[in-house]
Amino acid sequence: MDLFLKEYNLFGLIIGICTFLVIGIFHPLVIKAEYYFGKKCWPIFMVIGVLCCCLSLFTKNNILCVILAIFG
Repeated sequence: MDLFLKEYNLFGLIIGICTFLVIGIFHPLVIKAEYYFGKKCWPIFMVIGVLCCCLSLFTKNNILCVILAIFG
C-alpha cells in the first residue's frame, strides 16, 4: 500500500483529506461538549490529544502516524 501511495504521490492528498475530516468532525463535537458541559471537559480533550501525539511517535505506518498527530 505504501509503495502505491509513494509511486503516485498520494501521501499529501490522503493526509489533506484526513485533516479536513478530522477538523470537520471534531470541531463541532468540541463546541457541543463545551456548550453542554462547560469548561469541565477540556482535560479529557487534552489527555486524548497528548495520547494521540505520543502514539504517533511510536507508529511505524507513515499515514497513521501523521493522522494520529493531526488528531492530537
